[in-house]
Amino acid sequence: WTERPGTQSLMSHCAMSPLILLHQGILGLKPLTPGYGQMEIRPQLADLPSLETTAYTPHGAVHLKSRLDQGTHRASILVPAGVSAALVLGKQKIALRGGQPTDFEVPTGN
Repeated sequence: WTERPGTQSLMSHCAMSPLILLHQGILGLKPLTPGYGQMEIRPQLADLPSLETTAYTPHGAVHLKSRLDQGTHRASILVPAGVSAALVLGKQKIALRGGQPTDFEVPTGN
């Protein structure tokens, strides 16, 4: 393709693929309503030694930080104020309070 400096022609969808995988696959961020006013977060941390990521929604940032410690992920998640969000860990569903971090633990393999 032909590049035109100063335009969006330099942007490629290929650079977005890793972010989509990170936010939808590993963070497990899923909108339940258009614009992420309601969302579900189902982290898939596997055996990652650590992870820190921020996904930006129209309502603000969703931030996840996790570290693996002796077979257990010790993690914290923060969702924007004013949204309805649920953290799903296996069969457990935890309501998240917007604007306040929620700490949680997940054994590896879950």
